[in-house]
Amino acid sequence: MMRKKVLVYLLAAVVLFGFILVAGSFSEITEKVTFLYSKRGEVSDRLRLAVDQVLLPEAPVEYLPEIEKIKFHPHPRITPPTVSNIPDEIPDWALDFSEKWARGGVSKYHRLAGVALATGDERLFSRIKELVYKDSLYNMTQQVGYGIQVRFFDWFYDRWTEEEKAQILRLLHKRAKAFKRHYEETRYSPYNAMAYKRLQASWLELALVIYPDLPEAEPYFNWAKNILFQVFIPAWHQVSGKDGGGWHEGMNYFCRDFHLVLLDSFDAWESATGEDLYKKFPWVENFIYYPIYFARPDLTSSRWAQVGSSAHIISPLIERLGREYDNPYALSYAQSYAKEPVVIDGKSWKDLPLVRHFDGLGMVVMRSSWEEDATYITFKAGDHYWSHSNMDSGAFTLYKKGALAIDSGLWTGSYSPHDINYSMQAIAHNVITVKDPEEPTPELRPGLNVANDGGQRRVGSGFSWPPSPDHLNHWQKYIDDYEMGDIVAFQYGDDYVFIAGDITAAYTNKKTGDGSIHNRNKRVEKWIRQLIYLPPNELLIYDTVVSTKKEFEKRWLLHTINKPSEKDGFCLIKRKELGKSRYPLAVTGLYSRNPDSKIYQYDATASVKILLPENSVTNVVGGPGREFFVDGENYDNNGKIKVDNRSITIEPGAWRVEVSPKEKARKDNFLVYIHADDEATPEVEMSASEKLISLKMGNKNKDRILLDLFKDGLGGKLTFSDGRKVDLENVIMPNPSY
Repeated sequence: MMRKKVLVYLLAAVVLFGFILVAGSFSEITEKVTFLYSKRGEVSDRLRLAVDQVLLPEAPVEYLPEIEKIKFHPHPRITPPTVSNIPDEIPDWALDFSEKWARGGVSKYHRLAGVALATGDERLFSRIKELVYKDSLYNMTQQVGYGIQVRFFDWFYDRWTEEEKAQILRLLHKRAKAFKRHYEETRYSPYNAMAYKRLQASWLELALVIYPDLPEAEPYFNWAKNILFQVFIPAWHQVSGKDGGGWHEGMNYFCRDFHLVLLDSFDAWESATGEDLYKKFPWVENFIYYPIYFARPDLTSSRWAQVGSSAHIISPLIERLGREYDNPYALSYAQSYAKEPVVIDGKSWKDLPLVRHFDGLGMVVMRSSWEEDATYITFKAGDHYWSHSNMDSGAFTLYKKGALAIDSGLWTGSYSPHDINYSMQAIAHNVITVKDPEEPTPELRPGLNVANDGGQRRVGSGFSWPPSPDHLNHWQKYIDDYEMGDIVAFQYGDDYVFIAGDITAAYTNKKTGDGSIHNRNKRVEKWIRQLIYLPPNELLIYDTVVSTKKEFEKRWLLHTINKPSEKDGFCLIKRKELGKSRYPLAVTGLYSRNPDSKIYQYDATASVKILLPENSVTNVVGGPGREFFVDGENYDNNGKIKVDNRSITIEPGAWRVEVSPKEKARKDNFLVYIHADDEATPEVEMSASEKLISLKMGNKNKDRILLDLFKDGLGGKLTFSDGRKVDLENVIMPNPSY
């Protein structure tokens, strides 16, 4: 039967779409992802051919409520909407309510329900009844659809006759079974935006409304319960980490969509059963800090992961979780993030520590202050979570009165030439590439050969491997693919931050060298990156990289918006444009005080000194026709990406600095000193002994800082001008208390 079922699915897909790429052998078809393409060779909607049901994890989860112990509340089990001012007369829009007027928006349906509940008007209830029964409204992939029908039935429960209740319960149960089938055949992933953008929490609300009223709905209720507690919550906790917060798909997805599933599912469960999941899972509070820390000093979001544009955004999670956890920092930020901070219980968001380790993401964010002229730095060395993520382990960014070392490129759509060849690959990020010019470039799909950037293994949704994870255990099955490096040291004090990342796994795993486009060939034996940040303005980056062959081309990369220049042995980076935004900005500018909310005056400068390799070669790549240049070709989507260095909304960059050793060797060390803030020539001196690299930084007469780094191994010693010494060690400190 199983083989017949597989054959039917495959034959039907061939007839319908004309072309199928089957990833992997027949025996693994349930674990592989199948992609279908139109005759024009363009990617159509992805269809996953699932021949069995989604497998739920076998490993223990944090908490799984037993159905016998759940205490269901009477209807309404989903919190109904309210209206602040009950109208004396029913408004015309409610009496004439139509789906066309609502335009697919949930809020207008909720307004209709709120007025109907507040007034008890029979005419509005008749319209509600029509919508509940209406088949054309039903849509399994939108909140408007079965989600509205479920809520309408629940909110007006006392208005239905017993016969109508039985009839609607049977109808909703039929749709529940259809939705379960849809979920399993589509194989939604808790790591992918489609699961929370399309489905939100309607699947859970459906279960909570029809059971236990309809005993035969128990299998669906158990399934929906398990999806929440065994699929979504473990994945959220994994990415958030033990003490971090955050989400891997980037700030846009998090602030715009992620709350749709987390808040709605937790609220629905508590409303229906009385059980407080916010209290049950205290780590959820850490999601508060992701949008706060990943807001740059200009209050636009940090550019990382796959983002096309970025404006100032504030997640509904901040205020809501702030109330749930009585968190004064969140409440202060939600009320005053673009203004003078509101003080709540003696605290404001500007009292938060200046550094935070997001351990689930493998990212550290650090800044000199919470003011608009702060220095702001990010560093990443962590796992890959399949969806909307780049090959950027080991990358850093730097902002000081403007973006200086940037995360370049844009997300211009799945499988676009720019996305596949440039922005998703390591070449677009501030990392080290190790290129074998002879590495083959097999096809990712018909007609698409991926450029040889010398970068990291290619995994995730954009590169069709591994299959999208159904749940945490499924992700762990492919841990060797997803492991892209680790932060191995995290140490800080009031006047320093020390971080070390082992990035080797991003280039090399057990399968590297198998000839596949994903695992690539074996080029890197080791890459360790160490960052030392000395507030407010000094950053050192020390790399040890060992290639498998000395002939391979190593390049240390730094991406910029404007063309770098040279002055007194330093590379100068500037960002001094009067920036223009597509959207209103949260701040109008510390420097220009321009009243136009879409204009912002940047005033950024950084001086970069290449200290190692001593005999290095520096090339500057970029400019018109070479902004996204990889392996002999510029991937600007045939001229469709227009680079404007004045843009604030998008910052794809147009230039990069490439530093390479002059002499070929398997092992090389790179040491780069960056001073952010002004054009004054910084003072930095380097010397070396057999085991140490020593640096003297700062004014010779005062504030002199000495740094001794071990040539091999991690860490070293800092000596401050007051004689205080700090050992930089291989330790991971917890996040600062607050």
